[in-house]
Amino acid sequence: MSKLEMENKMAESPRDRILESAVESYLTQACESRGWLCYKTSSPGTNGFPDRTIITKTGMVVFCEVKRPNETPRKLQLIILRKLKEN
Repeated sequence: MSKLEMENKMAESPRDRILESAVESYLTQACESRGWLCYKTSSPGTNGFPDRTIITKTGMVVFCEVKRPNETPRKLQLIILRKLKEN
């Protein structure tokens, strides 16, 4: 590893090293602790569908796109989320 690569790695904050799977696990645990359902979702043939569908005790349905800290949803993911919100 070069000196520059080492310096860049050291400059990363611990938050930058968090994996999406860790965020998803935290979300699932937080939902379950509230008694909510939290399903991993996929929609074959539909790219951009949110990662999780959450159903609260009151029946509210929430679609959640999980990302690592400092990451944002792709354009297609935002379009799908907007469509889901409108319906």
